[in-house]
Amino acid sequence: VKGIPTALTTIEKQAFEESTIKHIDLPSVTTIGYRAFKGAKIENIQIPSSIKSIENTAFKESYIKYITFQSPSQLTSIESHLFEKSSLCEIAIPSPVTSIGISAFFLCQKLSSVVLPDSLTKIEDDAFNSTGLVKIVIPKSVTFIGRSAFNKCINLTEVIFEKESQLTKICESAFYECQKLNVISIPASVTEIEKNVFRECPLGQFSFDPNSKLSVIEEGLFNSCVGLKEIVIPASVTSIKYYAFNNCEILEIVNFEENSKL
Repeated sequence: VKGIPTALTTIEKQAFEESTIKHIDLPSVTTIGYRAFKGAKIENIQIPSSIKSIENTAFKESYIKYITFQSPSQLTSIESHLFEKSSLCEIAIPSPVTSIGISAFFLCQKLSSVVLPDSLTKIEDDAFNSTGLVKIVIPKSVTFIGRSAFNKCINLTEVIFEKESQLTKICESAFYECQKLNVISIPASVTEIEKNVFRECPLGQFSFDPNSKLSVIEEGLFNSCVGLKEIVIPASVTSIKYYAFNNCEILEIVNFEENSKL
């Protein structure tokens, strides 16, 4: 679709839902509405810097493979279910974005590469559940990772938290069933990791950063981590819940930091 007038500022809800368009220019558009391109055949799109809002499910189940954002972007959030079950392969989320909504990239099985911005603070529930991610770098600005945020990312091998991370909470099952996840080090800033977060992850190279503030090793936290051979429990930990290390078949060494509160 070419020749869209510059006076057009809004693509209304369901405007191109299930359409067969392959290309569209959005010269002065500020808003893309609910389900605007849901199920559409479009494979590439450039989001102009004029865009301030892309409503939830706008690209759900679409054939979109590549999306780019013109700089400077005005977008502040990736809304819930925005790209759910789409064909997206990679994305660099622009720096004004502070949150990634519930199931934003759920079941994007071809999504292997995501660049997160320094402005990001929240990754909501199921945001990247069942995607094709291989590696992810979490910016230091992120404070919250929601329930099942990276659940069943079966190709994910490494999670890197930037230095001086401000992360405080990782919610239930965030990395559950990441069957290749070997490398991760939990920032000292984390005070709460809910149950089953690393269940059925191999975790061959797992550690807590020094000066950890974690107080509880929750229920099933490392259940069936078949690659976990050695772990150091932070001195701040006061409780280890049931099934925390259940089925860790090769776990041989559990050390407790000096001045442990256990």
